[in-house]
Amino acid sequence: MSFPEPVSDKEIREAEETVLYHLSNVTEFRLDEVQVVAMFKPFQSIPEFLLTPVVISSLIAMSKINRMPDTMKVVSSQVMAFLVKLVIENENEKDLCRHSAWCRGRIETKAVPDVERILAIMTEHSQEGMEVVTPGVIHFAFAMLIAKKQPKLHTIAISFLQNFVKKRFIFGNGIVAKLKQYLFAELDSMQFSECLNTLSLTSALTLSECTSSINYILEYLLLIDGLHAMRIMTFLFPLIRISHTIRDAFIEVLRKAMYHSEVHTRMMGVFGFCALLKQLKNNNSRRAVLGGSAGNLTQLSISGMSLLSQSTLGRADNPDLHFDMLTLEILGILRRCFTQTVEIRELLYESLGRAVEFNGKLLPHVMQFIDWHFSSYFSESLDGTLEIDFEKCVRYKSDSAEDGEADDPQHQQLEVYDNIGKLTAFMVHCVVLCNQLDIEHDTEGVTKHLKTVVEQIEKVTLDSLGIKMEPKKAGRKGNNESIAPTAAAGGSGKAVPFRPENIWDLATVERLLRILFDNSTNYATELDLEALRSHRDFVQYALKVASDKLEALRSSPEYWQIKHSKRVFSHVCECGKIIYDRCVRKTNELCANGSVQIALIAGEAFRQAQLTTLAVYERKFSDFLRLISCTLGSTFKSDLLKTLHEIIDKYFEDGAESETAGEKTVGNLFLCLEILYQSNTLDTDH
Repeated sequence: MSFPEPVSDKEIREAEETVLYHLSNVTEFRLDEVQVVAMFKPFQSIPEFLLTPVVISSLIAMSKINRMPDTMKVVSSQVMAFLVKLVIENENEKDLCRHSAWCRGRIETKAVPDVERILAIMTEHSQEGMEVVTPGVIHFAFAMLIAKKQPKLHTIAISFLQNFVKKRFIFGNGIVAKLKQYLFAELDSMQFSECLNTLSLTSALTLSECTSSINYILEYLLLIDGLHAMRIMTFLFPLIRISHTIRDAFIEVLRKAMYHSEVHTRMMGVFGFCALLKQLKNNNSRRAVLGGSAGNLTQLSISGMSLLSQSTLGRADNPDLHFDMLTLEILGILRRCFTQTVEIRELLYESLGRAVEFNGKLLPHVMQFIDWHFSSYFSESLDGTLEIDFEKCVRYKSDSAEDGEADDPQHQQLEVYDNIGKLTAFMVHCVVLCNQLDIEHDTEGVTKHLKTVVEQIEKVTLDSLGIKMEPKKAGRKGNNESIAPTAAAGGSGKAVPFRPENIWDLATVERLLRILFDNSTNYATELDLEALRSHRDFVQYALKVASDKLEALRSSPEYWQIKHSKRVFSHVCECGKIIYDRCVRKTNELCANGSVQIALIAGEAFRQAQLTTLAVYERKFSDFLRLISCTLGSTFKSDLLKTLHEIIDKYFEDGAESETAGEKTVGNLFLCLEILYQSNTLDTDH
């Protein structure tokens, strides 16, 4: 019996490439895509036979879009639609195997194809010079990317394009040009902007060379709704660090946005400028001379900033000359925000807060920029003490043209011009950062005003603010918890509940949880800690705020890029760790000591931490569980399950808490267990 001669992998691939080449040429005029799909359709329900590199390559080779990628659209290709259905069927099988023991017994898990692995193999083949089906493979990725309501396919496509552009950067320009066609066609679809974000984070140099497509996107940002534009523009942030051409074009678009008639477009300008400040360093701040102008270091370009600042910082011997000048220019434009609506001011405080946290060099300029605005809300009384002037940010405005009704509270509208709470939180944040980073800036004046706020905050009531609680209409029942007019500038006159907004951020919540539950902390003395921790109402409030903040992360706007933030993920992990270790594990003790409400709220907060991590950081869920369990090795999963089971078992023992709060507490623990069992991190034998 004779055996064939051994051949190398390279020779096999070359043979495959030859077969694909002839297959493409032979079928070009003999078979159309409908006939090709008809031949393979009987196998659609068994994707494991078709989802292999060879079969996929063969199908793509016989497709018209592979031969004419520039003239044919993805949506009109029958082969691409068939391949997408195969992948959907395959992903459904994987889900069934993951959640059903019966399916795992009937279907071999190893037999279910891994589409990401198949695409990685095809990328390697393309990298080795096998280019026959490369155009079709790229369009296959786009076919998955444009699939309706298929987030798993979107993830697969984005992952493929990310790796493909890394290894075949020569295709970057064409891929970005193709993405821009879909980017504005379906503004509500997130996958295209997410794909651009991923590509810019992993292949910034490649994308920075796609100037034609980027200029097209920049021009289009002013023509769409500002909220969509804020989400789309985030892919530019890694690029402006390395390309002064893109940065200067971006600045011109933002400058136009600041003077736009639409509020959302002006918000886009504010958000973009603050994000630009976040990226600035001295080595990427030099402005290019545009056209025949004299350059950018002029009073006209540094609008609104003082001549003294320019003369001090604009000297040639200043090592941070370009950084200081461009920062002054941008802050000069942002001064316009102080004449805008409350929504724009709130966005300014939040965006600048993120910028100074990431880029400490901004602090002296930002403190000078915001100090006078913050100080304008304080006035000196006759006895020489500082007072908060609330009339500058909250006042009544008559909505009636008749003079007799002007003083009637039922015909007045409450207008809010500024959010003093968020402004104060921003100022505290800046002062703390100045002290931590040893920034040479005088913060005594701001600190004095902040102390005034702390001293006088207990005296502030609705009556002192001049807010009247009468209902809008005389026939409506009185409600002591409603403000008759709306609390938003230019809003309608409908009654809204008066619920003061908590202004803590997640970092503040984490620090408070450490103060309340950690064994050792540097924030206070033991005596003060004991007094604070014994205040059950405050402990419950802090846990409730933590739960609300963790839940709110899931609905945060896409333009904040929470899913790409290592800092936010760290805060989520630390909050979850403290809540689990200090509260959830001690649920039985808390219930026995009469702290059932604390146990109830802690269980809900832990559940929200799990849900948020799964929704926002799904691939890092194992890291989250490993961190909160404080267990080395792979036993952290079983330890978590064992701990929760023991707590629930003990609850059902004789003498367990039987009141409603206790039942809700154990209900939360059951929900936490359900999340753990349904997650992909647990092995099938758990």
